[in-house]
Amino acid sequence: MSLVDAVRAVGLLPPNTASRERRSRYCASLAGSLALEIAEGLRSAGFPNVRPARARPGEAKSYSGPGRNIADVSSTDEQYGPLLAVSIKVIAFPPFGKNLKNCCEELRAAANALHLRFPFSVVCGIVAFLAASSPVDIKEGRCWVLLQRASRLFEEINGRRSHRDPGERLEDITMMLFQPPMPEGIPTWIKLLDVKTQGELSEAEYCWNLRGIHNHRNPGAAIGPAPDQIQPSFTSVCA
Repeated sequence: MSLVDAVRAVGLLPPNTASRERRSRYCASLAGSLALEIAEGLRSAGFPNVRPARARPGEAKSYSGPGRNIADVSSTDEQYGPLLAVSIKVIAFPPFGKNLKNCCEELRAAANALHLRFPFSVVCGIVAFLAASSPVDIKEGRCWVLLQRASRLFEEINGRRSHRDPGERLEDITMMLFQPPMPEGIPTWIKLLDVKTQGELSEAEYCWNLRGIHNHRNPGAAIGPAPDQIQPSFTSVCA
């Protein structure tokens, strides 16, 4: 499977007129579906004890270890504690600007909470934005304006390079643009975008990047094997 399969798995996007509960349920379901796929990719990249496990899809939010209720995906080590935490946010409904601001503050708070206890942990975020061609009838170009605004906001809390840097900064934030399933049969797709350059990343590149950040931060607990010795589970971004 891949991230595009995760988007397909949650089905059609509810209309903006749907109840708040239904819209929130869609965002939570998509975050959970993405978490399962990202966890598989991180296992392929060599991270140990990655949660959630596909056999127990609710584990990411219910386990009792460090970082509980902060991360949707986590990798832990008995000696070093949390090695990696990934928080997933979904912005699929208006008001987009307000939701973006709230998302930024939630990521900042999550990073600070985890770094206070585990300053060497790598804390990352993925923020999934609805594509411009989705049923919410966003005007042409508006989604890219939102991404540009998001890029500026995330730059303020992105790029923590040392355990001495402020704990409210994350080691990595990646944006994801997604096209959900449509009744008209428009293809479902996703794009992973670098916050700074807005350049596109493959799913495999994303996982290797996180491993590279971890290994640079914690050379004494570096994770193998080498990228050329393993075939990542992430292979496709659209279908």
